[in-house]
Amino acid sequence: MSSMPARIRPVRDSTRILMLGILAFLMVLPTLLPRAMATIGTDFINYWSAGLVLRVAPDTLHNPFVQAEAFRTRLIDHLSTTDSHQVNTVVHEAVTSGHVPIDYRSTPLAYFVFSWGSSDVGIASQVYRLIQTGMFVLVVLGVARSALGSWLGALLLAVLLVLGFEPFLADFRVGNSNVLVLALLAVAFWGLGAFSSFPVGRAEASPPGTVWRQALGVWLVGATVLLKPTLGPLLGVVVGLVLLGLGWRRGLAAGALGGVAILGTALLPTWRFGAWTLWGDWLSLIATQGMETNADQKAEMANVAFNPVLAGVLDLPRAVTALGLGLLFLVPMVPVLVNRGRRGLDPGLILSLGLFLTIAVTPFMWVHYYTVLILPALVAAQPRYRETALPILGLLTLVLSSMTIVSSLRQLLPGVTLGQGVEHTILMVSWIPLWVGMARQAVIAARAAGEGGQAAAQAA
Repeated sequence: MSSMPARIRPVRDSTRILMLGILAFLMVLPTLLPRAMATIGTDFINYWSAGLVLRVAPDTLHNPFVQAEAFRTRLIDHLSTTDSHQVNTVVHEAVTSGHVPIDYRSTPLAYFVFSWGSSDVGIASQVYRLIQTGMFVLVVLGVARSALGSWLGALLLAVLLVLGFEPFLADFRVGNSNVLVLALLAVAFWGLGAFSSFPVGRAEASPPGTVWRQALGVWLVGATVLLKPTLGPLLGVVVGLVLLGLGWRRGLAAGALGGVAILGTALLPTWRFGAWTLWGDWLSLIATQGMETNADQKAEMANVAFNPVLAGVLDLPRAVTALGLGLLFLVPMVPVLVNRGRRGLDPGLILSLGLFLTIAVTPFMWVHYYTVLILPALVAAQPRYRETALPILGLLTLVLSSMTIVSSLRQLLPGVTLGQGVEHTILMVSWIPLWVGMARQAVIAARAAGEGGQAAAQAA
């Protein structure tokens, strides 16, 4: 009697990503865990404090933008009376001394995201850093696998970036939300077709489910804007991409679905805090006082945004240089618009250029904000670009933005003085070669598609 061979189910890509993610996480844990245990991120304390006060005083305090002083007082009282480990004492001293400013200028959605942690700041910070690291590893694995075509290569890249990519390490240290932004944008890029083997072109040739996937992309990009308003220009690019790629009717349907989801996301903080004027109060605060504390000179010194430096060099207002950079972004879009965007529209290039536009014109960019450069760098490594210079330019972007060159030179040449300004300058311009390369590739693709469309029309 012959026995039937056991049927072995293939391992799905999502399962491989999860398994390799756990492996990479365990590989980097011995290095990152001591850092997570040693300090509490200053940004994390600010984010965490609003949710903490909401939990300990739910009946009286609901709006950190209107009741900021009461929130700070209640936070200090909690830290001084909680009988826990030494971390609370350290954080209490940092807050009362002003070393950690509690100014409540982030968006309501940011405070909503951080409002679900432990009331113990030490435990909450450690848990968040573990989630942060795991999320970063999974994003790099998922995107690198589609780019490199090798699970081993994706694993090695994930480990290298966790250990040596300074924007991620900076986000890890301060406890900010840029890894979450990276994760949301990675899924949005997937939904919008940046990592797909098919081009987004004629509506009738679009794969099944494209409307829903692109609605997902619109929603997630909108959610990142609610977290980081400086990403606003990217949302405009995404809406244009959806309308051009799917046609007006299906594009409007995807945009409407995404817009409803964005509105629902915006309502979450108002429900959580029980203050329906939360967004209006935040906008009023920003309109009167700005996104950053004027008295915080260290913050301005740490600002590594490109546009303020360019405006200073040219001795022009920042608004003028931002407008000029925006027009430069539109140059490679002209062939796409002339061709009406219905053929040869490459979402990977368009989304990456939109992200570069955002980085170029924003007035505030700290080191950890550059974590998102991983996405265009890995988009450039997609198989469809291997006959171009984009993979090399993507690798160059990762190397320059990792900020390891200057630190390596300091070790190799101890007699040479290289200040932090050199590192920041390299980081500030690290994306420009890839921007130029992708803009050129977008123009070439649009012109080739237009010539192909004309040839087909003449043949018909």
